[in-house]
Amino acid sequence: MAKALVSSATPGQGGHGQGRPDSLPQRDINQNALVYADRQREHQRERARERYQHDPAYAQYQRSRQSTYQTARYQRDSVYAERQRARKRERQRARYRNDPAYAERQRERQREYRQRQRERYQNDPVYAERQRERQREYRQRQRERYHNDPAYAEHMREYQRERQRARRETNQRVNQLQSVETVNPIATRVLNTNQTNESTN
Repeated sequence: MAKALVSSATPGQGGHGQGRPDSLPQRDINQNALVYADRQREHQRERARERYQHDPAYAQYQRSRQSTYQTARYQRDSVYAERQRARKRERQRARYRNDPAYAERQRERQREYRQRQRERYQNDPVYAERQRERQREYRQRQRERYHNDPAYAEHMREYQRERQRARRETNQRVNQLQSVETVNPIATRVLNTNQTNESTN
């Protein structure tokens, strides 16, 4: 297209060949060529989107190509792989928070998985020994990280303090209920009856 514009803009090409493209600068020619190329690419993308929506075979072919490309890049590029894993985890967390049916399904899958693991642990001595060895190695790595990483150590201490605080609050509530029922069971029954009547009213 740029050559055609130059030829059309050049006056008097015949004879001695002294004509020059003075009427149309080279910068405008390049700009027009870029605009035309962008318009063609957008047209091709639009046609591809329409074909993807209306041609199942073409859509399947494009998905397989994309999957092959992503798999190869996932294996070759560790930064890309970590970014993809982080995006997947974030999508799953968002869906877990916003979709009660999905969250319940995931909890059910977790319960079934733990049940299968317990059964295998009890019935397969080799598997049980391998799991115990993995647990020992994991605890060893955690201890080394705790000693060598001050930020991780502070995080774990804060986590332990939070768990202890929650446990103390739970125990205090349980002890208060038990003490009230032990000291004055009649008052407890009357209080429960009054609460029931108030809720009924």
